[in-house]
Amino acid sequence: MLSHGVSGELFGEELIDNLRVLIDNARGDISERSSFLGRLSHYPSYYLINTIPHVATDGVNIYVNPNFLQSLSRDEVAFTIAHVVSHIMFEHVSRASGMLSHIRVRFRKHREIELSREEALKVYNILADMVVNSLLEELKFGLPNRGFLSCRRFGLPNNSCLSSPKSIKDILEHLVDEIKVDEAARVVEVDGMRLDDIMLLGDITSQDEIMEARDRGEIVKVLDGKGVSVADPRLWVDTAFMETRHEIPDWLRVVVESLPRQGYSWIKQVTSYVESILKWEGYGYRRTWARPSKKIPEAPGRIFVGQPRILVLVDTTSILDEDLQRFIEEIHKAIRGLMGKIILIPWSTTVHGEIEIENQR
Repeated sequence: MLSHGVSGELFGEELIDNLRVLIDNARGDISERSSFLGRLSHYPSYYLINTIPHVATDGVNIYVNPNFLQSLSRDEVAFTIAHVVSHIMFEHVSRASGMLSHIRVRFRKHREIELSREEALKVYNILADMVVNSLLEELKFGLPNRGFLSCRRFGLPNNSCLSSPKSIKDILEHLVDEIKVDEAARVVEVDGMRLDDIMLLGDITSQDEIMEARDRGEIVKVLDGKGVSVADPRLWVDTAFMETRHEIPDWLRVVVESLPRQGYSWIKQVTSYVESILKWEGYGYRRTWARPSKKIPEAPGRIFVGQPRILVLVDTTSILDEDLQRFIEEIHKAIRGLMGKIILIPWSTTVHGEIEIENQR
């Protein structure tokens, strides 16, 4: 199980304070251009990490390389944070796995090129970046002049990249002839630019690096997000949308409303699961023929056998102590008012202990 340790030992307290101010200022600057994106930028938590070149997201949190962020102007910092927040809004990380096979099949059939998984992921990241950059162009952020791609650059109107949840597939169809792969050197180029020269902000190809840095305790949180108690980006988007709906331009309202609704909330899932088990177990009562029902003698009666107990195993290999504590708090809320006991066992390579979460009527 991870803990932050002494953050100053990794980055220095002065650097952490400076980065906190940079990110906080950026969130304010984003709000001036788009109240919706500005509100949304307050939900993720922000971490410092040295093992990625720029900025990345795992779909919930935002990870920044401090040296990179400090090299940017104030406008560029705002653009960078808005870019990553937009990836979270579009759920590009969670949608990546479903797109990789489509990209590889498309290249195999149309171009007779066999992309590796890593190359397909980079191509997907480029397509996702084009969606995000097109959104930010429409919001008048302006793209920095170093390695950024947008739909307009390839003759596509920005609004066509934002018109449907299938926009990434639509862009791929238009762009497939522009992406070059030297199969001998394994070099991927888009519009004459090598993939390594294209700025992948909100990099979604760095998940392994993030996990490894977490395992080594080499990340430091600089800002807590409003969404730390419920890590559900769809809920964040819906809440930010409701809070700013009167300030959102019509075209952006269409984009947000067209986002796919997964309809999943892990809190609801846990609550439903707990309730179903308790009902199945009769809230601590068992049916038995040894004591027939008084109302219906030909049916089995009930005897109390004790509180129902539910065992929950949590793999803590890549989560922090505080994340586990929030999870425990949410479980406690989920079973409030239900008679039963949840035994939660955190483990990674070994079992850390046993935590009992109990509510009684």
